Order: sequence, then C-alpha cells, then structure tokens
Amino acid sequence: MTHRPSRFATLASTTLLVSSLALLSACGGSSGTAATDTSGTTDTSGTTDTTTTPTLTPVPTPTPTPVATPDVAGKVFIPTKDTSKGLLILNVGGNGTAYMQETGKSAQTAPLTWNLNSADLTLAFTGSTSSFKVAEDSNTLTMSTDSTNTFTQAKPLTLAALNGKHLSFDMTGNPQCTAMTISFNGATATLRDKCNGKYGEGTIPVEEVAGAKNLIKLNGGDGYMLLALASGDLTKGRMIRAEFGGSTLEGLQANDITTVSTPLQP
Repeated sequence: MTHRPSRFATLASTTLLVSSLALLSACGGSSGTAATDTSGTTDTSGTTDTTTTPTLTPVPTPTPTPVATPDVAGKVFIPTKDTSKGLLILNVGGNGTAYMQETGKSAQTAPLTWNLNSADLTLAFTGSTSSFKVAEDSNTLTMSTDSTNTFTQAKPLTLAALNGKHLSFDMTGNPQCTAMTISFNGATATLRDKCNGKYGEGTIPVEEVAGAKNLIKLNGGDGYMLLALASGDLTKGRMIRAEFGGSTLEGLQANDITTVSTPLQP
C-alpha cells in the first residue's frame, strides 16, 4: 500500500493425549517332614506341601489427557505467504472480516461468518465458502484445498504491553515515507513520520478492538489504522498495519519493528 504521509499525525493534531497393566506375582513354597519313633520299631513320616497361588494385581489405568478443542473465537490470523498481507478477524459471535492484499494488487475487504465443527472451520463469504483445518493448539489454520495456504494466530498485543513504548517501523521500500515511530501512552498514541521529506506528528486515541484479541486500533479524524503483531515481540518483531480512509481499506503493510528509547525527531 502507499503510506499516506502524516495522515494520522495531521488529523490527530486537529482532533488469536495407553493405559498400562503391571503383573505382580508373589510365589512361595514350603515343605516339612516329621518322623516319630513311639515303639522303636515303627516309623511314621508325613510330608505336607503348601503352595501360594500367584495373585494378579492390576495397576489403575491412567486417565487419558483430553484432546484440546480448537477455539478461534475472537482471534486474529495472519497469512504466512510472503506474497500476501492480511488480517483474518474472527469475532466473538460468529462474524468477522478478512482484509487481504496480494503483491501488486489492490487491498480487498470481505465480511464473513464463521462456523467451527470440531477442527473444521468454515468461512462463509458472499457467494463463496472456504474450509480450513484448525490445529489442536488453535494457532494455525490450514486451507483444506491448499495445504500451503496457512494462517497463524497474531501474537499477544495489548495496550498494557504497549504503554510507555516507542515503536520504530522499518519503512524500507516505502516510496514516500522514510521513517515512522508510534509512541503509546495509555489511551493515546503519538505518530511521528517523515514522508516526502517532511516531518509530521500528532496524538490520536488508541483502543483494543472489541470482540477481537490482540488487535489495536488507532483512530484518526477521517480514518483509522489497525495493528496486529505477526511474529516476534515488541522488542523485535513484525507488524501488520491496515490503513483506512473513512471505513474504506486503503492498503496493508508489513513492517519490521523494534522498540527504541526515543521517538523520531524532526
């Protein structure tokens, strides 16, 4: 996508398993012989043998570890293909949205409903459906008709974790902007960038998206930005950004990020 120079900076300044059995045997034997001489001419002998019958003692069968039931409600998934940037948002309640952009193509928005039956996930779009297998840990979705088409769950991202941090975005390849940082302070964020040779700065409201986990929204005057952490962590990771003009998706970007000690300066 094309980063809109200082959009948010300018606007803000104005306003995701044998049971076992052990055989224990106890086997013992004893024998005894007794001789009695009562007349000196008669011997009486007697022999008695006793044998203990082995006893089988079963060991209790361990309770099997339950297989986890996948859970995708309220989670955000990100495509693993290098040629795709996107956010697959499965809201609590069974609806959601897919924001996708293939290299060299325009960004697309696709509202959806979803249904999970055991590990089978069905996404219903307008006029089409897609089927996925969900991993037991719920972290990976694999398209049933294309095993190379996979999505992984977004990494943890909360306002509490972001508070007090300055994130620097690697803008390599961006034709307009050479640098950008976002500084978080409670319910606000300050975006600073250098685009088209000019420095821009502005503070805007920020929130966690209701109905979805690990998704942050920065609210501008006539647009907004969604942030999701694709890999790594806030110290060093990769962030997906979706930028909107009004309610229209303008584009998606994937940027390497690092936490820095100071934000971008003019």
